[in-house]
Amino acid sequence: MLRNRIRSNSGATILLALLFFLLCALAGSIILSAGSAAAGRISGLKETEQSFYSVTSAAQIMREEIEGQEFQAYTEDGGSPTYTAVPDSEIKKILIDAVIEIYEGKQAESKETLTVSPSSKTLTDVMGKVIANFIMTDDYRIEITFSMEKSKKYICKLTAKAIVNRRTSRYEEEKDGKLVEVKREDIHVYWNECTIDKG
Repeated sequence: MLRNRIRSNSGATILLALLFFLLCALAGSIILSAGSAAAGRISGLKETEQSFYSVTSAAQIMREEIEGQEFQAYTEDGGSPTYTAVPDSEIKKILIDAVIEIYEGKQAESKETLTVSPSSKTLTDVMGKVIANFIMTDDYRIEITFSMEKSKKYICKLTAKAIVNRRTSRYEEEKDGKLVEVKREDIHVYWNECTIDKG
């Protein structure tokens, strides 16, 4: 009788069924965890994509405003500068102030923080505000770093190359009945080759 119980296969079916159930439960838990991980990534995807589009749109608008702008000035005998051409874009004041600070030797570089936002409040609520950190270096090159006001998930950088032409000339001018030699120094700054890179 003991020998018959050892050789009996009647309990093996239940063991196989339990093993099959265990494998199905394991596969189900793997599928559920993969699904919840994907759902977590997708929930953050909207914010990341919105940051990307807002930041790159602000950079493209700024590129259109800067590219092709120019600044011209001259001094005579080291006197006060005379400005003959200044930028005429939406960010005119920032460009002029930065160029003048560097040109007149007040600072080695000029920095400014700007907020870029859509014109309507509804769009601002949806898209958010973009912060632009503006820097003009002593060689008049412009670097602007863009990021979202509330999130730093996506950052991009706009760089505008400056072409600077300097010329010194001398001419004679009559002052108080005498011919006097005048030294004139001209500068012409032109911004082009604006590039946008992921920061």
